[in-house]
Amino acid sequence: EPKTVYGYGVELFLKDFGIDFLTTLVLEPAWAIILHNGRAAGVDMEKHLPATTLPLGPDTKRPVYLVQNSPDTTVPKREGEKLKQILEKYPEKYNLSNFWVLDKVCKNVDHCANHLSNLAEYKYRLCSFFASLFDLSLDLCLSPAKDTGHGKDKEAESADSEKGKAEKTEKLI
Repeated sequence: EPKTVYGYGVELFLKDFGIDFLTTLVLEPAWAIILHNGRAAGVDMEKHLPATTLPLGPDTKRPVYLVQNSPDTTVPKREGEKLKQILEKYPEKYNLSNFWVLDKVCKNVDHCANHLSNLAEYKYRLCSFFASLFDLSLDLCLSPAKDTGHGKDKEAESADSEKGKAEKTEKLI
């Protein structure tokens, strides 16, 4: 939720100055100003929150795959957990295929960087998820990634990929 994410940012900012105990005092008035200014500009920051919008989804058991990074300093880990709980509360609407939590930072980037810090595995999981949705063979996903971007040589990457194929397939099934 936007307020939680904003509050998390405020808390981390104040923590850098050793005054994070002020978070609860600062958050409510600051958030009220944000909401007021947003509404004045025609933006409702709380219009489509997961807890109120997701229960309205169709009863189609829509497949969902969540990915989160534990050290994320933009979105707190508890937000991913809350989203997971909401999805699991509506099994007739959503099928949570997986909730993959990483614990990595890529060149000081901790938000939206999982595809950078774990490129080969990210590609594999993404491919496997969509292959299963479209009834495609997992063989499309089992070839080693050619562009990990992390300096690993192709021979070592190929060996790692071959070694991990069975393990990865088992984890996803």
